Amino acid sequence: PSRFLSDNFIATGPPRYKISIVNGAREKIHNKIKDISYYLKASDYINMPEYIHNEIKLRLPDRLFKVYKKFEREFVLKIRGMDVSAFNKAALSMKLRQFMQGAIYTDKKGNFQLVHQLKVQALKEMLEIASGHPILCPIQFKFEVDMITKALGNVPTIVGGVNQRVRMGHFKNWNNGKYPLMLCHPKSIGHGTNLQTGGNIVLWYGLPWSWEQYFQLNGRLNRQGQLMKGVIIHH
Repeated sequence: PSRFLSDNFIATGPPRYKISIVNGAREKIHNKIKDISYYLKASDYINMPEYIHNEIKLRLPDRLFKVYKKFEREFVLKIRGMDVSAFNKAALSMKLRQFMQGAIYTDKKGNFQLVHQLKVQALKEMLEIASGHPILCPIQFKFEVDMITKALGNVPTIVGGVNQRVRMGHFKNWNNGKYPLMLCHPKSIGHGTNLQTGGNIVLWYGLPWSWEQYFQLNGRLNRQGQLMKGVIIHH
């Protein structure tokens, strides 16, 4: 037993002890016991329609594209008299993502400068196209909430720091069809949340690096109990 545990699991801690399965160990364990067990994934017995994937392509104006490429080369961006610097490639990657989302953080306090409104305008257009059908809109940065609420008014939002009572209220209202739009961060609304009765449209305002966050967020709507014919995933 001790050899089995050490080969397939990792224990971490203190202060909080956690046991995690080693990458690839799950498949090895299933293979060893396959002659005496039967394993079913949800996808094996729940018949769900395929996702409908839709890419919405936005074009940066030439002026902004040149600024973006210069920032990418030089690691420094001049914006409204301020210098924004990236000290390594990882920081540059994050800053470039912010640029594409419409703003740039200028300090560690959360202050930011606007760059463009392309995605806000696209969101407004998608709300018109949806004609009242609820949209679940995953975001990546806090400034996106500020930009969207400034353009659309108060929008229910589930991100880090939202207390449980407010969170559960938003879930209930969403599932009752009371929200035409709800913003969320995929980390705050992932595993185990049932939102399938409130709508079937996901609009990824900004994509995460994590495939698991992407997959789990889409699964909040694409699950047993979904009342529509299929879930539409806009990117």
